[in-house]
Amino acid sequence: MHISKALLLLFVLVGYTSCYAQDNEITTTEKRDRINGIYEVVNYIEKKQSYTEFTKTLQLKKEPAILLTNLKKLKVGLSSINHRYVIHMVFNKANTIAFKELTYKNIKKPLAIVVDGKIIIAPIVNSPIEQGKLEITGNFSLEEANTIVDNIKKEGALQH
Repeated sequence: MHISKALLLLFVLVGYTSCYAQDNEITTTEKRDRINGIYEVVNYIEKKQSYTEFTKTLQLKKEPAILLTNLKKLKVGLSSINHRYVIHMVFNKANTIAFKELTYKNIKKPLAIVVDGKIIIAPIVNSPIEQGKLEITGNFSLEEANTIVDNIKKEGALQH
C-alpha cells in the first residue's frame, strides 16, 4: 500500500505543544460523551511540554469537524516503517473533500481524533491531505487497535 509523504507527516506523534480554551470548547479532562470524529483544536499555542501533558490540556471544539462515518475502508494494519500497529481509514468522496478543506485550514495546527470519548492521537497538520486516506499511528497494541476499529464500526461507519 502506497501512502503519500503528506499523509505520513500528518499522523506522527506530537511533542512540545499546547493550547488554551475558549468558552465553546471542551478539555480532555472533562468527562463528556463525545462523538467519534476529528476535532479542531482551538487557540493553539506552541509550548514545550511532553505529549502526555499536551493531550491533557487540549481544548477541542464541541462538535467534530468530521464524523468517523461513511468510510470506504477501516482496518488494522502493520506499518511498513516501524512495524507497529496502525489504523487505516479511507473516507468516502464527501468526507474526502471535507477532510482536505479541514487539513488545509489547519496547517501547522493539531487535529484531535476522538474515539470512545478519548483522544487517541492529536497530530500536527503539515500539509493538506487530498486523497482521504489516513494511517493513524500510535503506540497501539493489536488489541487496542482492534478495539478502536470495532468501536468505530459499531456506529455504522462503513458504507455497504
